[in-house]
Amino acid sequence: MILETQLSQEITKTSSGFNKLILKKDNLAYENLHSFVYWDLLNKKGTIPKEALKSIELIKKSINHMPKNYWAHKTANIQKGARIGKGTKVWHNSQIINGAQIGEDCVIGHNCLIQSRAKLGKGVKLESNIDVWDLVILEDYVFVGPSAVFTNDINPRAKYPKKKYPQHGQWLPTLVREGATIGANATIISAKPKRIIGKWALVGAGAVIVKDVPDYAIVVGVPSKVIGWVCECGNKINFKSTRTSCRICKRKYQKKGDKVWRL
Repeated sequence: MILETQLSQEITKTSSGFNKLILKKDNLAYENLHSFVYWDLLNKKGTIPKEALKSIELIKKSINHMPKNYWAHKTANIQKGARIGKGTKVWHNSQIINGAQIGEDCVIGHNCLIQSRAKLGKGVKLESNIDVWDLVILEDYVFVGPSAVFTNDINPRAKYPKKKYPQHGQWLPTLVREGATIGANATIISAKPKRIIGKWALVGAGAVIVKDVPDYAIVVGVPSKVIGWVCECGNKINFKSTRTSCRICKRKYQKKGDKVWRL
């Protein structure tokens, strides 16, 4: 992030120098300059020279027309302060709240909500009707099927919201690790200290997750249970001994108890 002092130093240069700062192809600069919070703050302190004010006003009028690194449908509501990576697409009627972090090359399907303290890694794909609440982290290449549900509160009460009554409990995080798939209509119940869906795991459609899911596990049912194991490529793998390989992609795996890892 560009600090206030750094902006102050740049802005106190000539108008020409200031324009060069703005026109730099620096995504972080765009992000900070776009909000103009710093402009008002520095102007009140009298640190912006008069010769630069005209340039600032022109830029304020035109900066919304600068090309974005991501694409959003005209019905999407993206608040200032949301961080969206290059190549990401945000579809119809989705809302991205100030502070949300979305990585590169993600797909946010229609009618999704990404809350301010949610984080999505690179290549995440959300189908339709998905709310990613505060404290939910989806690592790289996570797939979430339509109408899957995340939770962050195991004892919600309308009269006693956690923010106002922290003595009654707290919001809880969920971590979905790299490459995991969550099927349509699955529900992830939060837990202390956090709920974890293991890397490359596959959660079946309609499953209700009430305990952590191991890496590479296939889980189904209500409540969910492990019924097998899955390769990174998405095909089922079978263990006749402690080692096996995927018949499709030939990746090799080892198993000990309820733990599987790639060799």
